[in-house]
Amino acid sequence: MASLDIDGRLLPLNQFRACLNRALRTYGPDLLAYGAPHGFRPLREYIAGRMNAHGVAATADEILITNGATHGIDLVLRLIAAPGRKVAVESPTYRQVLPLLRFHGFKEIEVPMRAGGMDLDVLAAVLKNQQPALVYTMPTFHNPTGISTGQAHRERLLSLCGRAGVPILEDGFEEEMKYFGKIVLPLKSMDRDRIVIYAGTFSKVFCPGLRLGWIAADRDCIDRLAALRRSSELSPNLILQAGLYEFCRRGYYDLHVQRMHRIFRKRMTTTLRLLKRTIPPAWAEWHEPNGGYLIWLKLKPAGGRVPDWARLFTEHGVAIVPGRHFYRSGGDHSHVRLSISTLDEDEIAEAIRRIAKALSGIHRRKSHSRRLQ
Repeated sequence: MASLDIDGRLLPLNQFRACLNRALRTYGPDLLAYGAPHGFRPLREYIAGRMNAHGVAATADEILITNGATHGIDLVLRLIAAPGRKVAVESPTYRQVLPLLRFHGFKEIEVPMRAGGMDLDVLAAVLKNQQPALVYTMPTFHNPTGISTGQAHRERLLSLCGRAGVPILEDGFEEEMKYFGKIVLPLKSMDRDRIVIYAGTFSKVFCPGLRLGWIAADRDCIDRLAALRRSSELSPNLILQAGLYEFCRRGYYDLHVQRMHRIFRKRMTTTLRLLKRTIPPAWAEWHEPNGGYLIWLKLKPAGGRVPDWARLFTEHGVAIVPGRHFYRSGGDHSHVRLSISTLDEDEIAEAIRRIAKALSGIHRRKSHSRRLQ
């Protein structure tokens, strides 16, 4: 339950293979030449249309194809990097963004996550007193907590950053994977001040090994990012981009997303039901996400000493990611992140059974110790 990869058993390999062949037949030598750093234009047009369906008024000229969302984040950080600059991030946050910030010389300002999302009162003080160059946020299916923020939270975040003149980098890595409840549109859809840079990806729904994502922003920002990209990468991989475009154009991507929704709605429902059934509140608590793949489990140790949770669960045959990996300080020893992205329902049931057995053992030892006293 550690991996945030995609279950390879669900990938439509034959359809995608046919689309790659069709792209080569259709576009031929053009795909084997150097291409524009912005990416394959028909795919950019498709993504712009998809963003419009999510409420974001974007054109192909406001889309840059990237090698996955992390590459897009890296490009944005490279664009704004300067000595002494600061970036406000949720705490906890996506663990790969922390080394990126350090590599580019930024100082991270951690803003605590609450039940409803980033603590905006703390952020307001940060914007006033520390003047960050950027706010990085995952408002939908936040990694690692799984939290999605509501409409009011998003509007206030935009208002705070708009008044302060601070851009927002919105990481929409799991935007498509909504199973339950009301849909809340991306921050970028409400971006009247044009301060939001949106990073999207195909990796968390379809074929992560393709490394294809995008940035949606105003045209000037996109052109600057494209120029920056060209300084280190002469051309993107047009063959894969054209193959993905054919896959999307023929409706296969929409069908795949619908299938993933059906499957993971059942898998997440199974996960939450089994957690409630097998793990009592005295052992752990968790937030119930309305989509995505993640459960942020807060564990309650038996007694004062906190176990090495990763080691404990590994001894029972379950891999997890310790919560401390998602903080700059690394100080959180009470949380672990569980992912169901590679597991079917039987495998989820077996993993939760093993987790419950591991927790039962330490709590049983605590009860035995009390009786001896």
